[in-house]
Amino acid sequence: MQNAKKALTVGILAPLALTLFLLAFLWPMATMEPRDISTAVVGEPQQVTQIQNALDEKKPGLLKTQPAADRAEAERLIQQREVSGAIVLGQEPEVLFTSAAGLPQANIIKNLSQPLSEMANHQAKAAAQAKGLPESKVPSVEVKATDVAPLDSRDPQGTGINVSILPVAIGGMIGAALISFTLQKNTQRLLAFAVYAPLGGLLVSWVFSGVFDLLPAGFWTSAGVFTLGIAASSSFIVGLRALFGTAGFGLGALAIMLIGNPLAGTMAPKEFIAKPWGAVGQFFPNAATASLTRSANYFPIASISAEVWILLAWIAVGLCALTAGIVKERKQSQHESPAPEDPNQLQPA
Repeated sequence: MQNAKKALTVGILAPLALTLFLLAFLWPMATMEPRDISTAVVGEPQQVTQIQNALDEKKPGLLKTQPAADRAEAERLIQQREVSGAIVLGQEPEVLFTSAAGLPQANIIKNLSQPLSEMANHQAKAAAQAKGLPESKVPSVEVKATDVAPLDSRDPQGTGINVSILPVAIGGMIGAALISFTLQKNTQRLLAFAVYAPLGGLLVSWVFSGVFDLLPAGFWTSAGVFTLGIAASSSFIVGLRALFGTAGFGLGALAIMLIGNPLAGTMAPKEFIAKPWGAVGQFFPNAATASLTRSANYFPIASISAEVWILLAWIAVGLCALTAGIVKERKQSQHESPAPEDPNQLQPA
């Protein structure tokens, strides 16, 4: 009877767990809506205000604009990943976008060229009418779109960036599971982790850069990024397992898989995810690794300090938990070991 109850409980909980995983992965995509896409605008203050108001009428909250002095500054902001694109007004209007920052955002900014062309032509015709000139004398204005940081021709869809979270989430969890459940002592787990993270980073980089040639930055750069990512996720899970047992492993795996993966900003860009979850997801190893991979491969002048510190923080937390588990294990071992016998009691009466 007891076995039947246990079987029924597992049979009920398993599909509930499946549903939870499905909801976690589908929710960002089902509810995503583009908003607050950071965009630099080059032009006179009056022009910038007019553009912002006109775009807000068409799609409120779509863009989050900031001024830029000229086209060069706008492109620099894009290369530093401070904005996702730019609108350049003036005699030669232009839209700057970057497919390397993410195709969804890039397509939105790229497609602004058409409504901006219509607005520019409308303003030019209105100005001509005010001066009494015929519309036929007004030259047509076309806003061109320029990709200032394109994806590599060998990976035009950005597959390498989008799947870079898989070694962190799945690889980190598989490695943590093998380390946690095949080794009994926490000191052994620490040694295994120290070998697993760098070796895993090297092999994953070989697959991405050597086998499929998906990342243009090269083998060693990718190896460093993946080593940090795998170390961050696996150390966290192994550390919780060492400190809290099987429940700790489950907690760590759920944090990485159920929270870190859906909010990583690869399936749905962080600007598309409901606030504040898009920003929250950037503090998990999954998103930090994906962002670091993107910068290392396509944005060499962008700052990577935030991503590196996030990954180092996760590694530090995991190692602290693992160290605490080692101390706890030693105390339990000392407590369970038999007390030494008194030599005086061994002497014959």
